[in-house]
Amino acid sequence: MMKLNMRPDKGKHTRIDEVKGDEKMKHYNEYVDSRGWHYRAMPLIGGQPYAICYQRTPGGGWHRMKQMMLRMTLAEAKQDLDEYAAKKGWTGLTNYMGGNP
Repeated sequence: MMKLNMRPDKGKHTRIDEVKGDEKMKHYNEYVDSRGWHYRAMPLIGGQPYAICYQRTPGGGWHRMKQMMLRMTLAEAKQDLDEYAAKKGWTGLTNYMGGNP
């Protein structure tokens, strides 16, 4: 299994290509948690590397989740985001066009 850059006592993470029940894990460009914070995989200043970032309020700034590893491709960062969101139970947003980037 692929592991994210987190403390080892936090448990295992599910890979995107693993089947959960009868369907594969869903992929979204953005997620929202129970507090209303938004999460997205995005490039840092300069275009690379890529990181998972959060936004507390709509229109506010994006901040990097420092506990997550930086990735060299957007696909790797999105995979990390999908896995982390599934573990946390976040809601995926479809066709969401809000916020910066």
